[in-house]
Amino acid sequence: MKTFPPPSVPSIILAIIFHLISFQILHADAWREIQCDTAPPARYFHTMVNIDGTIYLFGGAGESSMGKHDPMSISKPNQLFMNDIWKYNTHYENKWQEEEPANTPPLPLAQHGAAAVNGKMLIFFGYSQTGHMEDMWRYDPAAKTWEHLPFQQTLPEARSAFSTVVLAQQPCIFGGLDKNGQPLREVWIFNNNEGTWEKKNTMLEGEERFGHGAFVQDEKMIIFGGRNAQGEYMNTVLYISSDFVTVKSWTSSLLAYNLPAAATLPYCFGGRVPRSSMQKTSPDRMATASDDTVSNQTWRLDVETQSWIRCADMPVALQNAAACAYEADGKTEILIFGGMTADGLPSGRTFVYTPGGTDVEEKPVMPDDYNLCQNYPNPFNSETTISYQLKGAGHVCIRLYNLQGQIVRMITDRYQHSGSHEVHLNASDLASGIYFYRMTVNGHQFIRKMILLE
Repeated sequence: MKTFPPPSVPSIILAIIFHLISFQILHADAWREIQCDTAPPARYFHTMVNIDGTIYLFGGAGESSMGKHDPMSISKPNQLFMNDIWKYNTHYENKWQEEEPANTPPLPLAQHGAAAVNGKMLIFFGYSQTGHMEDMWRYDPAAKTWEHLPFQQTLPEARSAFSTVVLAQQPCIFGGLDKNGQPLREVWIFNNNEGTWEKKNTMLEGEERFGHGAFVQDEKMIIFGGRNAQGEYMNTVLYISSDFVTVKSWTSSLLAYNLPAAATLPYCFGGRVPRSSMQKTSPDRMATASDDTVSNQTWRLDVETQSWIRCADMPVALQNAAACAYEADGKTEILIFGGMTADGLPSGRTFVYTPGGTDVEEKPVMPDDYNLCQNYPNPFNSETTISYQLKGAGHVCIRLYNLQGQIVRMITDRYQHSGSHEVHLNASDLASGIYFYRMTVNGHQFIRKMILLE
């Protein structure tokens, strides 16, 4: 048998170096920093929208002469509010250029909402140096003019730190903080043709949140992350249909807030997270924000499997940045600008993330434990959805009981694999009242209450 001499020390060192270089190349393929001759001033709490391949940035809070900023609030005197507009042409320029509007812009704003509709940018609500704003403005890039939209009789509460998506060419907002600093839960949609707001869904008890993320997939609104009034991280994902009738929920493995989402793609970047989640792949409990940190993690939500997938980490840890997706050379990319660093300073760096193919890690996050979620909606009328998580495979039995302890429905009774699951309950043949549903699996038992309305 022919033998070969053991590899020399230099060859081993070269192999290690080559491996490290290869890893860095993979990482760089997913993320790259854009070096621009001119760029917007460093900021956070700003917005970006895509209008025909050009990304428009507006507002935010930025650097002042007083140094570091408070990541929890924008009401501090050391924060400078902005009302400038910058554009980034994704077709060929790859550079920032400041717009010069022909008329007076809105007041400087941060934590506001923005949406691109019919080739124009809508700006609404948010926070200024004087407090919460109820104004709405529309910017026309072609004419470079601002239009102040008139107040309506029905108007959402003034708010900040809320999410905005566009459904069927209509801006849709959810949650945020009101003037008293209390989280909100209502869904509102703006009819761009009529110029009116309409409240769409109020069956979201217990889902008040702010600083969360949202995106649209298959004409459905997906909401995740954020914090509630008690300062706890929200660990549920809301799935709202385009008719605002069907609302589903499942327990999320991602705990984060102050995070940018791509709005049109199921990705989120960085944000503030519990320190424990930086070491775990699947945090499964609510945590308070008393001991958290800024993250550089990138996540993609797989709605079909109801799981988060870890992707290539960001080059730097950021919160309160802005993200915007666009098409370039036949592929989808996401532009990230600004944000607040882990040191509490505003960032002025520009990054581009290319999804797919170059992710360093692609592993679905599986539940760390067994869990039975509260049904959604609750209270409900005839139909509701029950979500649950299984740490391991096993025979799952979910029964429905009335107040007398009698079994009135076998909801599910079958073997299931580990992961996140949901089952739909049609109770149209049952009398209104209070019911209990119990899940047993692998020696674990969970009981929750539901309320059936007439």
